[in-house]
Amino acid sequence: MCYYKLDYYDVSLEILAVYLQSHPESPIGVNLKACNHFRLYNGKAAEAELKFLSDKGVNLQGNELIRHNTVVFSNGELALQVLPGLVDSIPEARLNLVSTLRSDVDALARSFYVTNGWVHLVSSCLDNLLLEARSHQRGH
Repeated sequence: MCYYKLDYYDVSLEILAVYLQSHPESPIGVNLKACNHFRLYNGKAAEAELKFLSDKGVNLQGNELIRHNTVVFSNGELALQVLPGLVDSIPEARLNLVSTLRSDVDALARSFYVTNGWVHLVSSCLDNLLLEARSHQRGH
């Protein structure tokens, strides 16, 4: 865990491998391995590590930390369903929930600005057409 916290993910995996040889179905050990894979590779690699536990019959939904990390590994999928129930027990859950809500707001804001831009563009084009039409009428 210490090497993981120090961002030495390869070293963490090496030390963890020794532990997992003796305790291959340790939810905490496999979860830490999944976190290392997430940092070194991606969320899919991390989820594959957790799948090992699931295949062994371990109830992943019964472990709050694993539920939280599954949301992180999947880029926030199901964040609004899972994280609110974890904010009192996992400090990072609150931060990740706020981050998810903020990205949703950012997406809405981007959508608003794009739509607003199109409205102004169309409005400007219509104004120019009306000016040309009036000018053309005065000229005749």
